[in-house]
Amino acid sequence: MKHTIEIFSDELDDVIHKELVQLLDDYKYYLNEARRDSPKGVHSFNKALEIEELTKDIKALKRVVKIWAE
Repeated sequence: MKHTIEIFSDELDDVIHKELVQLLDDYKYYLNEARRDSPKGVHSFNKALEIEELTKDIKALKRVVKIWAE
């Protein structure tokens, strides 16, 4: 079964922006957990590696969210 949903481009932009912001919030939460010695394993259960990779992800996501919002 195939369904078609029509979405205006500005609506799609809003959905993507909200998802990016939510992902950024989630990664900040995971980073804080890793810093409290409780890594959630997004990238690794190794605390140092988890912090390093999440920090990179957050930095990149901030750039994307900023560009997307323009």
